[in-house]
Parts: sequence; structure tokens; C-alpha cells
Amino acid sequence: MWHNDKIVIKEMVDESCLQAVKQLLAVLQIPVKQLYPGLVILRSALTAQEMQNLTARLAAQGYHPEPDKTAQMVLAVKALVATVYGGTFPFTAGFLFGPWAQEQLGEDYPHAARLFAATTGMTPENYILHYRIEKIKEWLVYTDDSVAAIAARLGFKHAVQLSAQLKAYTGLNTAYFRKIRHDKALLRARSSSGT
Repeated sequence: MWHNDKIVIKEMVDESCLQAVKQLLAVLQIPVKQLYPGLVILRSALTAQEMQNLTARLAAQGYHPEPDKTAQMVLAVKALVATVYGGTFPFTAGFLFGPWAQEQLGEDYPHAARLFAATTGMTPENYILHYRIEKIKEWLVYTDDSVAAIAARLGFKHAVQLSAQLKAYTGLNTAYFRKIRHDKALLRARSSSGT
């Protein structure tokens, strides 16, 4: 999500610019709280796809949005989380997200973590936990990967650690999500056979 509700558009300087941007936001069905010269305040957060679409449409009209530094930092941290916990990251023994993220960001990670928490309402560590849990559920339901393989892809030391984390976070075990996979396969088989 685009968690900051402010978008800076330096080229939006007069009433005609304000009206052009307001009209584009209406076409894209993006609710606006307030428009000021150089600044749009949104009513709600945008998805990354919505922001990308908005940026492209604004650029076509000669406007170039610049999210503020806090929003950029939050997006950067989220992108790093997706890179690390997306399933293909080469985890090394003793890997720690914070020091690695600091190296990637070129910024003080504790400061980035504070900005992240203040903006999103959760620490990066809690966001990582949530992200990993969602990936576990997704891969248990939509892949044939073993629990051990999923654990390795997400940087867990072993499958037991993954299972314990899933159970603590959701109250459900891995078998529950595998059953969903099995039930989906049965439904697909029934619908394809016409039963």
C-alpha cells in the first residue's frame, strides 16, 4: 500500500493545473481530501499499482509526483522485505534483515524503522512476520512445496520454526492450509468432470 496520503506535484501551480489534476483523479476514481498548489492530500491509501498508474497518467500531462521522503522510505523497506521474503533470496547463516536493509538503503536502519512504524502503525519486524505468514499460507495452498522447502525459502531455520510461527499467528497449522489445497483440487476436478 501507498501509506502516505500526500503527493507532492511541483508543476501543479495554478488553478488550471489544480483542475486538470482533480479531473484526472476523478477519472481514476481516487478520492481526494484536499488539493493545494503543489500538493494532493488523498482520502485513502493507494496500492502500488494505483500509484504507478497515477504517476504514468500525470506524466503524460506533464506532471511529476514526488512522494515525500517518509513515504519513499516506507516503500523502500517494503520492497526490501519483498525481495528478501519473496522466495528466491539466498539466505546466509546468521542473516539479519536490519543490517542488510541498512546496507541496501544507505540509511540508518533504526531511523528507517521508526519512520516505518510511525507511518504504517507496525514495526518492520511485525510487517515481516505478517508478510512471511501470508507467503506461508499462499504457498501451502497454491504449491506442492514441502513445509521444509517453504521454510527455507522464507529464511526459517527449519520447518518446525515455520509451523510454530504459523500456529502462533493464525491459530491454524500447516495441515489446515494443505487441506484447503486438497479441497480446491477436488472442486476443480468435479467442475471439470461436470459433476
